[in-house]
Amino acid sequence: MNAAIHYNSIIDYTDKDTDTETDTETDTEEDVLYGDVNNDGKVSAKDSMSVQRHVIKLSQLSDEQLKSADVDLDGKITSKDALYILRCSINLAVLPVEK
Repeated sequence: MNAAIHYNSIIDYTDKDTDTETDTETDTEEDVLYGDVNNDGKVSAKDSMSVQRHVIKLSQLSDEQLKSADVDLDGKITSKDALYILRCSINLAVLPVEK
């Protein structure tokens, strides 16, 4: 016997008992997957190569990529970041790097 259950209801989670607005602090910083420079959902040697190309000025990284590439959190993109990303891609490091 095959049975299918379909739910077509809308759930409203707003609080209708209060008339005041509550201020919630929103995080303007997006979640960053450190080391995932090409934004494919994984840290790989390709990400390390992208950082290396940026360091030697063969390519330029976007602002989002720069955040992902700065894995040692020093505010600069260097060959050390590329090395940490490469090490992470073979499970020899955890990102971001803690000093």
